[in-house]
Amino acid sequence: MRHVSALVLLFVALSPATADDGLAGKEMLTSPHGQPLCDDEATLREYLSAMLKKDQEAMEQIDGCAMLRPGLRVAVLEDVASSGKLAHVVRIRAFGHDSSVVGYTLSFGLQPR
Repeated sequence: MRHVSALVLLFVALSPATADDGLAGKEMLTSPHGQPLCDDEATLREYLSAMLKKDQEAMEQIDGCAMLRPGLRVAVLEDVASSGKLAHVVRIRAFGHDSSVVGYTLSFGLQPR
């Protein structure tokens, strides 16, 4: 996941992709402010906690997470079951110019394509 670390940072923006939307199988775009991507759900939760605290140092020390740059094309591979009202965890494949990466992010922030 280290190669993803080169992708830009900031945090997630408001979007129409909420917990009530069925996203699996859809193509989306990352938020205009970037999108966190982590190797697993537990690491994503840790990373999001550091983001909410605006603790940049803690974010940089978490292995297996990075921010995807704004506007990347992503395919939602799986909706992870959640009781969240506003957002839920999804497993995505994010596509770069010549490669792709799979990881976990929040539905909150994903934009319709």
